[in-house]
Amino acid sequence: MKKDGKYRFSLQFDDETEEKRKVGDFLEQLGNRKSAVIILAVTEYLQTHPEMAKQDSKIHIQIEPSLSKTELEKLIRTIIDEKLSAVPHTNESTEIENEPVLNDADIEEMLQNLDLFGI
Repeated sequence: MKKDGKYRFSLQFDDETEEKRKVGDFLEQLGNRKSAVIILAVTEYLQTHPEMAKQDSKIHIQIEPSLSKTELEKLIRTIIDEKLSAVPHTNESTEIENEPVLNDADIEEMLQNLDLFGI
């Protein structure tokens, strides 16, 4: 809203992602100096995307996940390996009956199901 030669806006967003938390914390640190940073950021964005300055342009912002699917799978495999290495190893004769055993096929099936989460 423009009034008396000044623009006044209100900005609000949730903190559901690491990116949003970083931005929110950063803007909070700026106190009354947020305007200068917002002006600079939007100016740089418009220089990179001049089509956005057109009045009829449609805004489509796609946020990429912090980790690629490959990186996420690698991280999950690392966590599983760490957890499995902490479990005491037994041979088949001393293994507890009906104890679930996680094998490579199980891990692969779990990683394939990441698609259910849009990853």
